[in-house]
Amino acid sequence: IGSSNGMTGIVLALGAAVFYATVVLINKSIKGIDSIERTFFQFVSAVIVVLPYVLFTDGINIGGITLFGGINLLVLGCFHTGMAYLMYFSSVSNISGQQASLFGYTDPVTALVISAVVLQEVISPMQWIGGTTVLVFTLINEIEFKKSRVKRS
Repeated sequence: IGSSNGMTGIVLALGAAVFYATVVLINKSIKGIDSIERTFFQFVSAVIVVLPYVLFTDGINIGGITLFGGINLLVLGCFHTGMAYLMYFSSVSNISGQQASLFGYTDPVTALVISAVVLQEVISPMQWIGGTTVLVFTLINEIEFKKSRVKRS
């Protein structure tokens, strides 16, 4: 925990949380834009945020991509990411910010479970603790939100 890699991870996780919250808030405030335009806007925003990191680390090496890798990249980008974003951003305007963040919190836990079940990856105790922590605090947050909503009624 005291290593510089641990601190880097904490800083990156906090940065990711800020950017995720920004995405949810922007999507809740944007009105009159259909889901395809909203998804395109999010992709462009993601490219703007990630591009400096890519350029300052390994750079862009399109020449190193094989045909098989290129096809996989297109499938991953268009179907797995594009369709998932399209479904997410078309539905986020119909749910509360609380519900949107709740679904976002369960995303890493779902990834852990799928990697363990489908890919047969070994999940470390620390990963199980992290996933459990996310779910427990999400549940606590949801319970507290419902209590405060009932008190206001």
